[in-house]
Amino acid sequence: MTDRAISDVLGYALVFALIVSMVGMVYTTGVGGLQDARDFEKLSNAERAFDVLDSNIADVTRGTAQVRGTEIKLHDGRLGLGEPVTINVSVDGEGSYRGTIQPLYYAGTDDARIVSSNGAVFREFDDGVLLRSEPAVSVGEQTVVPIIVTQSRDTSIAGSGRVLVRTSAVDRSVVHLSAADENATITIDSPRAGVWADHLSSDSRTSCDVSGDVATCTVDTDEVYVQVVRVDVALI
Repeated sequence: MTDRAISDVLGYALVFALIVSMVGMVYTTGVGGLQDARDFEKLSNAERAFDVLDSNIADVTRGTAQVRGTEIKLHDGRLGLGEPVTINVSVDGEGSYRGTIQPLYYAGTDDARIVSSNGAVFREFDDGVLLRSEPAVSVGEQTVVPIIVTQSRDTSIAGSGRVLVRTSAVDRSVVHLSAADENATITIDSPRAGVWADHLSSDSRTSCDVSGDVATCTVDTDEVYVQVVRVDVALI
């Protein structure tokens, strides 16, 4: 074989190898990008479903409905109840109320999560948490703190089908605390404590400190009304 022929063969081989390598890179990148897009869309769908869930829970807590059902498609994710969150509202010399909440969450295949907790909806990532829907806490001369005590016998459901989340009010009560002579204190023990503190301290009457998973907020107010609603959650 001549030197020219050998050179041509080597040239064709190098070009072919380069083409195969580029096709492989494009395929790998394309498949990865497509999967990321699918994961994002699944989480966005879950987020929209949690907006409906949040609205339905609000109907139950306000008493405009006794029972509500919300359908959520799993998309190979997991729906369940997360680690308990505690909220304590107190006024020195007046008393306090402490409630424990089981947040509802949806976890996608990429470990991102949507969480519903005490009337707020959060979107969680590896590098942070976003408050998507604000809780119904009202700060003023008369401060209203809703505590939605969610409780369930179910733990979690995983798969690709649909789950019906049925929420029903068990009982309601109101705790009144006079704060004319003392500030009120709201303490939240939650993995999302920093986000709670940022939201509550956006009002000029409130200042918050965060230590680990605990947010302690001092509220300049005259009266506090803690609206407690116990809500049973069933995953069907």
